Amino acid sequence: MSKRKLVWNADKLKRYQSEGRGRGEGAAYKPWLDTQSFPSDGRSSRLLGIKTGRVHHFFSDTQRRFFLLLDWLDESVTDIREHFPLIDLTKVVEDDKDLNLQKYLDENEHYVLTTTFLISKRMSNGEIVEFARSIKYASNLDKKSTLESLEIQRRYWLKKGIDFGIVTNKCLDMVQVKNVEWLNPIISMNFKHESKSDIEMMIKSRYQTEEIPFNKLLESIDADYGFEAGTAVQVFKSMVANRKVVIDFLHPINLRTKIEILFKEEAQYDIGESDI
Repeated sequence: MSKRKLVWNADKLKRYQSEGRGRGEGAAYKPWLDTQSFPSDGRSSRLLGIKTGRVHHFFSDTQRRFFLLLDWLDESVTDIREHFPLIDLTKVVEDDKDLNLQKYLDENEHYVLTTTFLISKRMSNGEIVEFARSIKYASNLDKKSTLESLEIQRRYWLKKGIDFGIVTNKCLDMVQVKNVEWLNPIISMNFKHESKSDIEMMIKSRYQTEEIPFNKLLESIDADYGFEAGTAVQVFKSMVANRKVVIDFLHPINLRTKIEILFKEEAQYDIGESDI
């Protein structure tokens, strides 16, 4: 099947702007591009965000994975705006003599370049600071077109006074990514069970008194109380997702071992944060 021709013109620009794309914050933000905009480089996907409560759009696995680290692992992140448009690019970037901006013209209308993520983060002093991050595959960094786009973005965010950086698939800590994917935070946070609070207490009690692999501990709770197999695992995931317990996300989570757990009242450290 051939890919549809993507046309950009003044009418399309006006339509995008009238739809509110690229504006708003948190739940009210609407990305300039979504998964219906054009064929993606890899697998496009959508995820409901924990911090924003809205659906986020991604065009590659690397975008989605980086988002997972921002959305749940890094508690200092307060907002994530994907595919943020550089609407005022030509006004902001004055030093453009060596930039071939004409290549971004179609029917005499400039394409609107986007940066993959504009991230808001609460710093230790309480100040909210923004960071712009472009997500790229490492294998594409030797392409002239990619480097030109990144340089344009760099100059734009420099003039805006916002830190800009590049994140590639090789930058991600895949152990952390796989741990968060295993946890599936949005589902685990919303897990419901009529005996959930009782199971949480059982997990804590048996963990403190029984020296057995953690999966066996959870299986024994299901067996002893007649719960459906896997119920205690889901409750444990819910405890982690809701930060009632802390486990080490820097190493692969293996329930077949006697894993180290800190319960909320005992926890002295954070689960972690993303490297933005």
